[in-house]
Amino acid sequence: MKMAPRIVLEVQNGKVLYDELPSNEPALQLVEKPILEDSLQIGVRNMVHLAVRKLDGRDAKCAIRAEVIDEKGQLVSTGVSRSLIIYPYGTTVFDVPLTLPRQVKGQKCRIRIKADVTHYIVDKEVGTRIDVKDYKMREPWYVTIAKTGNEKFFGSTIISVEDADGVGHGNEIDYEVLQKARLHASLEVVGAAGYVGPVRYQLTDMVTGRVVPLGADPSSLNLTDGQSGVGIYSIWMAKNNVQLVNGRWYKVGLIVNLDGKDVDVFPKWENPYCIRVLNGPYNSDDDITPTGINTTETKGNITFEGGVLNIQQTGLQTVSVYSLNGALVQRVDAAGKNNLTISLPHGTYIVKITTNSAAGNLVRKVSW
Repeated sequence: MKMAPRIVLEVQNGKVLYDELPSNEPALQLVEKPILEDSLQIGVRNMVHLAVRKLDGRDAKCAIRAEVIDEKGQLVSTGVSRSLIIYPYGTTVFDVPLTLPRQVKGQKCRIRIKADVTHYIVDKEVGTRIDVKDYKMREPWYVTIAKTGNEKFFGSTIISVEDADGVGHGNEIDYEVLQKARLHASLEVVGAAGYVGPVRYQLTDMVTGRVVPLGADPSSLNLTDGQSGVGIYSIWMAKNNVQLVNGRWYKVGLIVNLDGKDVDVFPKWENPYCIRVLNGPYNSDDDITPTGINTTETKGNITFEGGVLNIQQTGLQTVSVYSLNGALVQRVDAAGKNNLTISLPHGTYIVKITTNSAAGNLVRKVSW
């Protein structure tokens, strides 16, 4: 049904306030307050519903943009709807996805609405970007971003060692077969939406706890466009550029920088994903050139005798016990205790201890 132009006004305290006015130029306006499916949160894909009325008399194709302006007046994120036909003086509802960077957590942000409008003039498309007038042409729309969000970064993940032809090799690099190899992870974006910053891989020796930094490609991520998934490669690993002991298992981590801290966001599996090399130049720890990077701590007292693992360490949080091939044997929540005992069969294990303080964390190899 063909719609007609209209003038909407209110009289308040003897003053006339115009809520809507028709236009001879391309013009759009919100006809009601924006609707959110939930509070705007970082780390998730938010959805905003906008009812937009066309104030001029020409058919047009239109996509709505929602721009997030932080408290410093900086544009930090933009969501764009799909393009729809909007008719003269008619109202169309647009669904606009929004992802928010982590730096706006808890901020009061302005959501500025714009439109990419395409009119048809003598069989030619003429496009322009215009501001969408606020509801009742009154105050701009502000919203406070929730302080909480989805803290889980990635969901389902496929990862493998890959050769130069893109062929997967599970979790082994045999240098008699491969001249070089790299890691390739395909990750579902769950709580990473809005993250902008560096990313790298990290390999942790399951015997000594030595950390081996490993560059990533890309070396940084920009997840402000609502991506559902992302692929991350490691740099190429060859015999001499990454120092890994033959036959030794290394747990794979994926490191990002959150609030100034390096955080491993690789999905937490019951058995961590580990890789190993074969037929490389390093047969023992003595062959490794020191890098100054090592996560093994000498603090704390750990004994393993008669099938009883005894741990004395201030502020214990979790104790994880792994077999030498990286399989999780047992994990115990210590809830702040200062000592803990665990019964284990005869064998050799890797014990990882997490405490209230990062300085108290350690990884230790024990045998009985």
